[in-house]
Amino acid sequence: MPDFPKIAFNSVFFALNRHKVLSKDEYNKLKNALIILESGEPVQYLLNESEFMGNLFYVNQSVLIPRPETEELVSLIIKREKNRKSINIIDIGTGSGCIAISLRKNINSKVMGIDISSEAITVARKNILDESENVDLVNDSIEKFKTDKMFDVIVSNPPYIPISDKKLVDSLVLDNEPKTALFTQDDPLYFYRKILVFAKKNLNEGGRIYLEINDLYVNEVIDLFQGYNPESMRDFYGKNRFIICNMGK
Repeated sequence: MPDFPKIAFNSVFFALNRHKVLSKDEYNKLKNALIILESGEPVQYLLNESEFMGNLFYVNQSVLIPRPETEELVSLIIKREKNRKSINIIDIGTGSGCIAISLRKNINSKVMGIDISSEAITVARKNILDESENVDLVNDSIEKFKTDKMFDVIVSNPPYIPISDKKLVDSLVLDNEPKTALFTQDDPLYFYRKILVFAKKNLNEGGRIYLEINDLYVNEVIDLFQGYNPESMRDFYGKNRFIICNMGK
């Protein structure tokens, strides 16, 4: 990927620099940027950054681009958990670390993020800038991950699109974002089943599970977590996007 100049080419820039002549290097970098944009690559990958919860996160094609819906999920968790004493949180499928780091910054907590992708873990490490964002990152899969630690909050935005629904995915996403972070094989509930198994062993009584889901399978996810008081919530598009489970008291 070419190196792009960090120049704010906005209305203010042009108003103050109406007669600026770009250097040959600046011109070539902007020309390359336009070529890539025209090719359909998301601008977040082009700039290697994406805004999430008011902060900029480093991203590349090893991780999903953070979504506004996921910001809603994080805001919900902060609202419900911020007044609790120090709690342990695990983010399953952490990707860029945007969920884990945002929770660590806003809740008195210890946070762990796990991801099967070593490339994603490398990206998440880049996003930990100071002690307030410190997250324990683990390169492992939820199927194999073993720990004696107990958690008060489990959060996950796992792969939830079955391969059979691939045709429903926007080409911009399909052609650029990591498929292992998007798709399950045949079972759209596969990772939710694994999360439930993990929760039965590693979630404290009174703990909560926060899940981002595929709205096409909301009833199936609710049925899976029956017995744990599943509650569905809609996103700002009106879609059933989140499930919150209360484990015990």
